[in-house]
Order: sequence, then C-alpha cells, then structure tokens
Amino acid sequence: MRRVLLALLPLLLVGWVASPAAATTVDDVVSALRSDPVYNDPEAENALTDAQAADLSEQIRSSGSSVFIAILPEAAKGSQSTEDVVRYLQSTVGEPGTYAAVVGNQFRSTSSSAATSAFQQQQGNGVYAVLSQFVTNVETIDSGGTVSEPAGQTSSGGSALVPLLVLGGLAAGAGGLVFMGSRRKKKAAAEALASVKETVDEDITAFGESLDSVDSAAITTDENRADWMAALDEYDKAKRASDTMTNPSQAATVTESLDEGRFRVACVQARLAGEPLPERRPPCFFDPRHGLSVRDVSYTPMGTTAPRDVPACAACAAAIDDGLDPEIRMVPATTGGRQPYWQAGPQYGGYASGYYGNSGMDLFSTILVGTMLGNMMTGGMYYGGYDSGWSAGDSGMDFGGGDFGGGDFGGGDFGGGGDFGGW
Repeated sequence: MRRVLLALLPLLLVGWVASPAAATTVDDVVSALRSDPVYNDPEAENALTDAQAADLSEQIRSSGSSVFIAILPEAAKGSQSTEDVVRYLQSTVGEPGTYAAVVGNQFRSTSSSAATSAFQQQQGNGVYAVLSQFVTNVETIDSGGTVSEPAGQTSSGGSALVPLLVLGGLAAGAGGLVFMGSRRKKKAAAEALASVKETVDEDITAFGESLDSVDSAAITTDENRADWMAALDEYDKAKRASDTMTNPSQAATVTESLDEGRFRVACVQARLAGEPLPERRPPCFFDPRHGLSVRDVSYTPMGTTAPRDVPACAACAAAIDDGLDPEIRMVPATTGGRQPYWQAGPQYGGYASGYYGNSGMDLFSTILVGTMLGNMMTGGMYYGGYDSGWSAGDSGMDFGGGDFGGGDFGGGDFGGGGDFGGW
C-alpha cells in the first residue's frame, strides 16, 4: 500500500512543489517528533522560521518537561479536527509528555490550562510567543505550580479519534492519505486489549495467592466470615469481568473488585492478629498488587520532574525512607517492552481508575500530573476510555470528553468571536 501511495504522489501533487522539510505522511511527522520535540511544516499557515523552531526545541530540551509540538497546515486535518491531530500524535509517538498542535489557525493541546493561558497571554505577539509561553506554562505545571485560565471558559464534549488524517499539505485535490486502515486499527485495538487483560489476570492471580495465605479455618466470628465471603465474591467477580472484557476500559470493573477484595482480606487479617481494622486507603501506588497503602511518601514518578505525595504500602514506604527504589508495577507498553503502568499507554486508564477512582484522592490531577495517564485524564484524553471503535462501530480507541484549550490565530478573529479554548 505504501509503495502504491508513493507511486501515485506525482499524479496527486501536480503543480505542487514540496519543500524538503515538508511531511509526506503522518509517519514522517511522528518520526520527526521522536527525534525533535518541534515539527515545523514550512507549508503551514503559521509556520515558524527555522530559527524560531530551533529556539523552541532548545527551550523544551532545557525546560525539564516533555513537550511535543507540531505546526501543520490547515490541510493536515482534512475533514477532521485539530483535536484529532493531537490525539493521534500522542497515541502514536508513544512518548509520555504534553502534546500540542497548531493546525492552520487553530492551537490545541492535551494541557488545556497551559495552552489557553499561553494563548491569552501572548496572542498579540505571534505564534512563536504563544508556543514559547506554552512551554513555560507546562514546565510550571509539571513543577507543581499553576497557571491562570481565562474566566468563563468551559469544556465541551470531544469527538472520537477517527481513521482519516491528512498531513503535510497533501490533501489539495487528492482527498488526502488514509493513514490507518481498518485492519491496522483492529490490530492495534486487539493488542491493547490483550496487554491490559494480561495485566489484570496477573493481578487476579496475585489476589488469589493472598487468599490462599489466610488460614480460613481460623475464621470463626461473624464479622470475619462476612468479610471473607465478600472477598471471595469479589475474587469471582474480578475473574468473570476479566473473562468478558471486550475493551481495555472494562479493566476498571476488574480492579474495583480487586481493591474491594483486598480491603476485606486486610480486615480479616487484622482481626486474626488482634490489631485495629485498617484505614480504607487506596492501593500502593508503586504496585496495586501490594494491597492497601499505609501512608503517603514523597516520590517523583518515572517520566515526571516534580515530586509529589503518593500512597505506599509498608514495604515500599520503608524502601523510600531508606533511599531505595520500590518495586514498581511494570506492564506491556504501547511502545513495546514493559513500562510502569502510569507510563505504558492510554489503554491503562481503566486499570488505574478502578484502583484509584473511588479513593477520594484526586489522583490523576495531583499524583499523576505530568505522566502519560495523568495528562490524558486531566486533559480530557481518557474518560470515555477505549470503547468498541476508533470511530463508531470500529475497533480501537475512543477518547472522550475534555477541553484542549488554545485558540485561533489570525486577523483578530479568535474562533469566530472569542473562542480561545474549548471545541
């Protein structure tokens, strides 16, 4: 297919002279972003100068934050939205961080607050000034600070990631390039589901082993029998939920049951040991299979730059106190190999939310800020999760909700009358 497209390019692009730096496919942009945090298409309506692009890249590298920015022509999105461009770049580049795109006159990012504030602060000073301020804002947020957002901004629902995107100004007269066919989408969706199912099945096995470690013959009181039966019920519920998973977001049902089951077992164990009942706390951040956390510890998660307080089990808390690395839950990652679950890809949103979504902690906007999952959760890139399709009725990702922030450049017309952020 790729050879056919390349062979047809001269026919598709009659009268169009490509700049050597212009992209020919979405893969070119993705590949470029993996080696340089700024992709600047010279055909873009708001293209930076070479010097500005180099300065912006250097600012990102010096900032300590992971930021990826693409400046593309309006034709890049074809019939899709700028948000779709940002979504696809984030999921395909595969590197943790904050993603942004200027497509034509629109500026959108996975960090709504950083983008919208930058646009408000620097809109009259040009695209480069806005993007430079945006990088500064991301660094501030990653360091635990806050940036101001314009008053009156509200979020609205987003569209699903769709299978058609045109990059590098190749849409004119040609209808664009289809960069992901149905077969590739279904393969990606199947791989994501298999990875998450492997992970939850490992967690179920670990919980089963903890059940086996309890002397059930010693469970004689009504309170312990009730908790023990509840733990067994949650174990069975988790297994059934795993067996019937059809998309990764359903992992939330599995991990909710495992979290509840572990708490019930902890209550049984406390009574048998003659100890006070445990406080209902979220699981250990480093590896939820460790069970309930006992206290919070200061930690800088892999892929971030600022420390934050995270819940830890007794063993992991002791390791941190001793200056050692705790045991971290490693899972199959989108980019290959194994990564900490919070950096392994958007498919683990359900897995994490089942463990921590009901804990009473604002986990994804505080503990996980700056991580892949944290960016998706707080930037509107996850909730809604994966469903049955990349677009309706197909197989793959369906990111829901959120506000990408940013605004519209050019002519003093901000989104048709004051649309700085939102969709």
